[in-house]
Formats: sequence, C-alpha cells, structure tokens
Amino acid sequence: MVSNKNVFRKSIALVLAFGMIFSTAIQKSYAVDQLKIHMINVGQGDAIFIQYQGFEVLIDAGENNMGERVVDYIKPKIQGDLDLVIATHPDSDHIGGMDTVLSQIKVDKIIDSGMNYTTQTYRDYWNEVNRQVQNGAVYSEDADMTVSFGNDLKFEIIETGDDNGSKNNNSVLSKMSFGNVSCLLTGDMESEVEKEILGRDLKADILKAGHHGSRSSSSNEFLDKVAPQCVLISAGLNNKYGHPHPETITNYQSRNIPYYVTSSLGDIVVTTNGSTFTIDGKTYTGHSDGAPIENPDDGTTIPTIPTNPTDPTTSSKLEIIAINPKEESVLIKNNSVQLVDLSGWYIFSTVGEQHYSFPDGYTIGAGQTIKVVSGAAAKSNVGDALIWTKAYIWSDVYDPGELYNESNVLISSYGAMQ
Repeated sequence: MVSNKNVFRKSIALVLAFGMIFSTAIQKSYAVDQLKIHMINVGQGDAIFIQYQGFEVLIDAGENNMGERVVDYIKPKIQGDLDLVIATHPDSDHIGGMDTVLSQIKVDKIIDSGMNYTTQTYRDYWNEVNRQVQNGAVYSEDADMTVSFGNDLKFEIIETGDDNGSKNNNSVLSKMSFGNVSCLLTGDMESEVEKEILGRDLKADILKAGHHGSRSSSSNEFLDKVAPQCVLISAGLNNKYGHPHPETITNYQSRNIPYYVTSSLGDIVVTTNGSTFTIDGKTYTGHSDGAPIENPDDGTTIPTIPTNPTDPTTSSKLEIIAINPKEESVLIKNNSVQLVDLSGWYIFSTVGEQHYSFPDGYTIGAGQTIKVVSGAAAKSNVGDALIWTKAYIWSDVYDPGELYNESNVLISSYGAMQ
C-alpha cells in the first residue's frame, strides 16, 4: 500500500507542487447567495459542508455507515463538482464515509494529512482518491497554502507539522474566511499541537471544537488565542466516550462562549452574509480579526445546550446476548414487547473497526433472537442467519462487539472472551 501510494505521488509530482507552493484560485460564476456552513449530524464523527455561490467544500464524511447520509445531504446542494474535499486524518469517524462520497461525486481538489493507515477504511478511501485523480482531481498533502473561491471566500491550510505523534494531532487544520466572518476547523487536533501553533493566525469567530469536544482539546491557551464567539461540536448522542467532556464545556462557559452540539440539535447550519452570522436563531456580528463582541446588557443569556438528553430508542431493549469468535456469530435478542425496525442499525467490531449494517426494512419481533454470521459460518450459509461477510471478523482472543441504532446511539455492548 505504501509503495503504491509513493508511485502515485511521483506520477503527479508536478500537480502537487503547483497545489502546495502556490495559492490556488478557483473561478465560478453563480448568483449571489449567503454562505452556509453545515455541520451534518453523523453521530460520533465529523462531516462539515460549506457552500457559497456555487462553490462547495466538504471536510470529512463521518463513519463508514454515514457515507450515504452525507451524499444525500450534500448532493442536492452541489452545482457541478465538489470544489474541495479535506480529509482531516485517517480515523474511520472522519474518512469512513468519504469513499462513498468520492465514488458518487466528482471532486476538483483533495487535501489530506498525508498520513498512511492500515485499515480497510483507509484503503477504501485511498482507492477513491486515486480514481478521482485519474479523472482530473488535484491531490495535495497539507502544507501552508491558500485556496481562494472568487473574491470573497478563502481557505487557509495551516501546517502544524507531519510528525505530531498521533493521527489526531496530524489533523489538517484550516481557517475559512468570508468577509469579516471566520471559522477555524480543527479535525481532532489536541492540546499538544494547539500549544505548538499559538504563534499562528488562529483568531476566528467560529471554532469547530477539536476531537468532538474532548478534554484533550480546547485548551485554555488555545481558546484565549482563537477568541471564538461560538463553538460547534459534532458528537454522537449518548456516545461511549462522553463527548463533549464536562471540563471542555466548563472552559467555554467560563468565557461566556455559546456552544452548539449535534447530539442535541441534529444538523447545525450557520448562515452568514460576511458581516453577521446566525446559528440556531441567534445572530452574531463578525470581526475580521476574530475578536469576540461584548455580551449585550439586554437580559439575553448565552445559550447552553444539553449534551445528553434521554434517547427514547434505548427503551427498545435490544441486546447482544452472545458473540462466538470461533463460530464467527453474533446473537441479538429483542427483549421488548414490540417489533423493532433495524433499518440503519449496525454491529461494530471494536478491534477490527468493521461494521455490519442491517438491511433496510429488516425487523426483529418481540422476544425474537437473530444471528449474524461471518467467516466459515457465512460460507456454509446455514439456517436463517444474516450474512455479514465471508471474511473473518472476530478475534479469537478478545474483541468486544457493539450494537448501534439508526441515530448512531450505542444500544448494547458485549465483550467476547475465549
């Protein structure tokens, strides 16, 4: 895989040099419109879509099972090709759905961290990048550069280094500027790198919280430098990591910074004319230097968003009751008194980071148990079991499995131990 990638890079060396050394200007002509930043609700993952005057940018695309959702969301909004795709880093909750997007939508320019990874998810992503390049796309690893869209909108890629110790800390960092409104987009960048880049131009009106609002990001020094007027957080409802973490929320609240979380609000849309911007009914005034405005003394309060409201789907009482790694089978039981539609539900193998998505319209009756098989059991295709894959999924040593519903909420987990 690495050697193939190196050959590919050499074959487009001149194209990369152009894309990385010089600022890139992309020209289109469409009717004037407001710019919109869409933080798409992809559960525990990231997917951000930006559109203005027929220019469209996608940053990340959620988990493997979220690719079609991202396509369905952005495709009706795209005029022509996607102008720019940024894959911040190779974790599956950021690039998992990207192969689906790239397989269905033509892209003009692709930027990623340049970091190789060994998962099937990464290989699927990289295969589609290769295909896009063969069809005319320009691929670049992140480096200091500016991509301009007409006269009003630009993306600055801020190089943070290529050996920062982890996939998260090698995330592509970008800053969008539109008139007096700016937005800093951080991927999963953590506090170690935040502190290393405090000398860069980081001030922004809107901050996309690093690492889903984890305590590992949004350090005090970084927040003071960025001085955001508000923060956007992409996190799954009742996610197993507890994102966003209370310490991070406290950091925002102590600075009177409103925060908006997809787990509470669903899709979040920021609308701006370059002077002001509006989120969830609240309007802010943009500042070209990113400095926060004073809080109005009119009795208004900074909105705080509940991060983990009760999810009614957990009452369905579905449970993984067994995982047999030797037999390559998973048993799931419906302990409720009603039939449950499993459309959009999926099983996750935590060691191999592999997903099985239930067929649309598939149901499990009250008290019923179903089996999902892989490996040898799938090859023999016995009984009424659902077939995951003929490949071997489960580790014979230790491989916990998880069951998620259509909203990417963890419903049940099971530790498979030999």
